[in-house]
Order: sequence, then C-alpha cells, then structure tokens
Amino acid sequence: MTDDPAVPTPARSRNLRLTEIGKTFSGPDGPVRALQHVHLEVEPGECVAICGRNGCGKTTLLLSAGGLLQPDSGSVRFAGTDPYSLPPNERAAWRSRHVGFVFQQLHLIPYLNVLENVLTPSLAHPGEDRSDRANALLRFFQLEHRIHHLPGALSSGERQRVGLARATLHQPRILLADEPTGNLDDDASAAVLSFCRSYAGQGGIVIIATHDPQARAAATRVLPMDRGRLSPS
Repeated sequence: MTDDPAVPTPARSRNLRLTEIGKTFSGPDGPVRALQHVHLEVEPGECVAICGRNGCGKTTLLLSAGGLLQPDSGSVRFAGTDPYSLPPNERAAWRSRHVGFVFQQLHLIPYLNVLENVLTPSLAHPGEDRSDRANALLRFFQLEHRIHHLPGALSSGERQRVGLARATLHQPRILLADEPTGNLDDDASAAVLSFCRSYAGQGGIVIIATHDPQARAAATRVLPMDRGRLSPS
C-alpha cells in the first residue's frame, strides 16, 4: 500500500461499550448460548483482537456490537446512543454512519466492478458524491489498476482490500472485521493488519475477530473468548 495522503482518517469518538450482553439461539439439540454476560469497552485508538476457536461467539459479538444483531439482554452504547433503542430505519442510518463491517465472506457483489462495490455504502446517503474518496482509497490499496474488474477476477488479497475500502468509505468511527486474514498469505495478511492498526491509530475503534497469531500480534489488546464468554485482558 502507498503513503497516500488520502489514507482514511476516522473522526474521534467516544468509547464503544457493551454491558452484560447475552444472546441465545435455538439449535437442533436445544438452546445455544452464543453470548453470556459479555462486557467490553473499547476506546478510540484501540485495535482489539477477540480470539477463540470457531463457534465461540466471536461473530455474534461483532454483529451485536455493530447494530446488526440485537442481543437478548444487556446494552450496546456508542457516543451516548443505544442503536437497539432506535427504530429500524434510524438504526440502519446510525450503522451506515458509524460502523464499517469487513465480513469473513466479504459479500462483494459479483456483477459490480471494484469501484462500484466500494461505492455501494453511498446508496444509503443519496446526494453525497463519494467518488473521489473511493478512488483515493483504491489508490491507497494499490487497486487502481483493478478498478473496472469484477470480484471474480481478483485474488483473495485484492478482494479483502476491496472489502476494507468499502467498509471505510464513510470513515466510520468503528471498524469491525471478522477473520479478515483467514484466506490470505502472510504478506497480504500483514498489509490488512497494518491498515487496521493504522486506522485505530488515527482515532478509530477497531475490533477483529480472529484466530490468526499475526492478528493477535498486531492488536493493542487481545481478549480470549470461549463458549460465549469474554475473558478480560
């Protein structure tokens, strides 16, 4: 990646606070307690790695923290607002302004090219022209030569960088990444993690769900998770 002056600079924000979060799903063999009494507070400037094996609750935690999955108990608060207290349309607007997601499967739209995929979050904000920022992000991620390619023509590392560009288009204050290095080689992983650490260093809140030792090493704080419970650092 280049030292482009258009590197994303998230606005300074207050803490993200999760208090006594619980979430239970119905499974074929009975209830599955995905989250149990989870407490988490993350400050601007932190890059926190949530570490644990598959099925321990990491993804559920990210979705709850980002306003996508309402917990059964407890509260999520950011800058004085509990997103789950808002009507669905207002919660969606809150999420689009404050939260960037990098999903494990990325969910790039296969029939849209790279630039169009990066610009998809702007659909929630009609009237805002984010083309300049999208192009600056693609230069930063060294993807300007791929701008008209479809996702199927990209490598795993390139697709992951497109996902990061899309997630940070609106300079969200919170960046949530689910196994962002799971399918990448060491060099691509290092680039992605360097970006996450830099994003936090510029005032963002970054939470990474991972089992990658590289991600743990890049984080400012590592929190183990097991059976829906989060251990303190």
